[in-house]
Amino acid sequence: MAEFLIRKKIHDFDFYNQLKINSLSVKEKQKYDARYIPGDIVQVYEDGALTREPSKNCAHYLLKVPELKFDKEYEKPELDKEQNLILKRKYNLNISILNLDSSKINTITITQFNNALESKV
Repeated sequence: MAEFLIRKKIHDFDFYNQLKINSLSVKEKQKYDARYIPGDIVQVYEDGALTREPSKNCAHYLLKVPELKFDKEYEKPELDKEQNLILKRKYNLNISILNLDSSKINTITITQFNNALESKV
């Protein structure tokens, strides 16, 4: 089984308007482009790691996929040729189709997981 921490909340950067975005330095723009977005797979755990229910204001969904094998590939970042961070995570789940509840540990099927899985590159 694989267990996941999935980003739920939007990033503070998502409140920036286009004028603010255009005024960012190159380094700031890289951070802006690489930010976590809702649905990003933040961490992957082996079976049994998620044991406590989430707190009320949790910024993440807790997700279990019983038929899926644990694989750290899901939490890898996207780097350029010089190893600069492009995206914090390559993979994202389309959380709008999963009907997740942030107040509990959610369990979905491997089919649901695969249907929601998206590569951001």
